Order: sequence, then structure tokens, then C-alpha cells
Amino acid sequence: MTADSFINKVIQKNGEIYTACFGEFELHSAYQPIVSLIHHRAIGFEGLVRPFHRGKASAPRHFFDFLLDQDADLGKIDRICRNLHLKNASGVIAPSSWLFLNVDNRTITADLRAPEEICNTVNALGFRPENIVLEILEKNIADPVQLSGFVAHYKSMGFKVAVDDFGAGESNFERIATIHPSIVKLDRSIIHDTSQRQNGLNILKKVVSLLREMGCMVLIEGVETEQHALFALETEADLVQGFYFSQPSLDKPEEDEANTRRELKKLSLLQRYNARIRQENNDKALNELHTVFRWALSKAAINDSDIPDFMFPVSHVQRFYVLDHQGFQVGNTWQNPKHELLGDHEFHPLKKCDGACWSRRDFFVEAIKASGTVYSSEPYLSLPEETLSITFSATYINAKGLLRVLCMDVDAEALNKLIARGEKHAVSVVPE
Repeated sequence: MTADSFINKVIQKNGEIYTACFGEFELHSAYQPIVSLIHHRAIGFEGLVRPFHRGKASAPRHFFDFLLDQDADLGKIDRICRNLHLKNASGVIAPSSWLFLNVDNRTITADLRAPEEICNTVNALGFRPENIVLEILEKNIADPVQLSGFVAHYKSMGFKVAVDDFGAGESNFERIATIHPSIVKLDRSIIHDTSQRQNGLNILKKVVSLLREMGCMVLIEGVETEQHALFALETEADLVQGFYFSQPSLDKPEEDEANTRRELKKLSLLQRYNARIRQENNDKALNELHTVFRWALSKAAINDSDIPDFMFPVSHVQRFYVLDHQGFQVGNTWQNPKHELLGDHEFHPLKKCDGACWSRRDFFVEAIKASGTVYSSEPYLSLPEETLSITFSATYINAKGLLRVLCMDVDAEALNKLIARGEKHAVSVVPE
């Protein structure tokens, strides 16, 4: 029996839809919208298998367990599922929409690379290769040459190729740079994890930015809550997918475009409001920290050989230290007495900083470049606590007439928590 005849035997029309039968299991197509955050509408749909056992919905894993017990040809099952989704979407999905189809890793072989199997089916059902996005899980493919060949082959034929579940398991940027997919789908765990972390948004923004610099569109999966959706908007990702916008719908790829537009408009307004409040709180926090720093700067100009405890008016100011005109630290670091370093901390050997050279750090370079102006850095990993810090820096002339740079490190995560809650961040009036 040829592959085509086998597929035609398994897939049958059942009323207005197509289903595929395997023993007591009946497979249906379900479609979940892929939403563009820029266009405020669904620009595609992912075809998903939904098995029924004796007429009742069943978990997909039960069906695949059945296939393993039957020692079924998973390559054939993979082709049947794609054909089922194409048949059910034919004549229903808009010609300008994308249809996302999963490709099992075990079928990425020389046989799958032959154009007859997918191209003939796509053309026969009224689709064009440009409408089809083939999803692959690159993490389980050991041969990068074979993977790159698959991607290059199908892209040359007009198909788009998406790497699914990026960020889970062995996925990495090097593989993305090698295979050059059209779309990278971030694993659902990423939006769930980063939305719970203080610096999660910045991390996710950098991931999205790097992938886009590599020439890929970025799709965030697992967008299930309003918080997830707002996070996705902030990252400037191209596409999103998840229950917040729509559950997968059985048999017909439908999407309430008007509702999606309303939801995204509401999210955009909420995002702008949150951004304004966050910026106001951020400005207030920085202004107050500038006040603290300038006060400390005036004290250092009189005597920079000692920083008394009262120069730490708030707990999120971590430390002060002084650099010479070449960027070498002069004297010890004055640590906030409210902070305690653990003796067995991983970075404890780096605690002693007298004589350390900070000449290549931006807080030194920028302070020297704009003498007398207070500079605040972007967050970075600070030692020895292994925390994200922001450094305030500025030049001054000490009592001996020498050019010095005073630096003040601030715990960025603690500050972000206060900003998020809109609380008072420093002090309005510093001690005399």
C-alpha cells in the first residue's frame, strides 16, 4: 500500500470535517490562533491533534502510548496528522494566514526532504508553501548538518520553518545561528519563569532582541494571563500564542478578530499607564539617590579616607569606594553595615578590592569623560555579593588636590521592588 493510499484510507470525511481513525481512537484537528502584537489580529493558526477514545476526549499521550504499544510507523502518523490539519483548514483558513504544522524529529530524514510529500499535499488543497510554517524541535536532532539541510531545503521551496520550544532542554543560540529558522518559538516555561522574577523582563527583552538580530521572528508561547500578555508587549516580540487570547478550537480555525483587537487595545492602554507610573516612580527613586550621592560626594571632598555609617541612609545603597584618575581603587570598600557578606560566599575571595582596576568599567569611563557630572550605570552583576547593581559615579577633587572618582553601588533588584510598589525609595533630606 502506498503512503498516499494509506493516508486516504485512514482519513475520512465525517460530516463537515475530516477525522483519522486508529483502532478505537479518532483524531480531530484543533487550531490555536497565532496573534501578531503589531497587527492586533491572528496572522496564523497552529494545527494540533486532539484524540478521542470511544467518542470521549482523551489526552494526546494516551494515543501516543497506544501507537508505541502497536509499534506503529511514527513517520506515517506524522504525515497523517499534517494531512488532517491541511484538509480541515482547506477553504476555511484565510489565504493570507499561516498554518503552523508540527514535524516530528524522527521524520527529518532524506525521505521527508523530497518535495512530493508536503508540496503535493499543500498545492492540492489550495495552499501555497508561503502559507505553511513547519515546526521542528531542534533540541533532539543530533546531526546539525541534517538539521541545517532540512531548514535550508524547505526555506528554498518557499516554506517557513519555526524552531519550537526554544529555551527548553538543549536549545541554544549557537544552533539558531547555524540553522537560520524563520521563526523561533520561546518555550512556555520562559514567560512563566521570567514574569515571576524582578529582572525577568530585562532578561526576556534581551533574549528577544538577540534572536531578532539573528534574523528570526520571535513567538512567545504560553501567554495565559494578563501579566504574561503585558510582558510580551514589553519585549517587542513579534507573535504570541496562548490561552489568554484563545483556547485551541476543534475542527475549524476560527478567531474572534474583533475581540482580539479589543483585548490588545486594552493591553496597550494598560501598558502605557503602567509604563508612565513606573517611569514616575523610577525618576523619583533616581532623584532621591542622586541627592544621597551628591551629599556623600561633598563629604568625600573633605575627607575620603573614611566613610562613616551614617552615609548609608537607605538599605539598598550597598557600598562606597574611591578610584584614582587611572581607575585603580584607593583604599578599602565601605560596605553598608546593614548588609552582611557570608564568609563561604562563592565570590568571597574577591571581597578585598584595594588596588583593583575598574578603568574599563563604564561608570569610571563616563565619570572621567564628563567631569563633575553624576553618572548612573545600567544594571550589571556586582561582586562579591553576586547581585545586580547600579553604580553612581562622579569625579571630585579631594583635600590633597587629587582627582578622584567616588562610586556608590545600589542594589538594583531591591530598588526595582520599591519602584514596582511605588514606595519611598531613598530619603528626601539626608543627615547633616
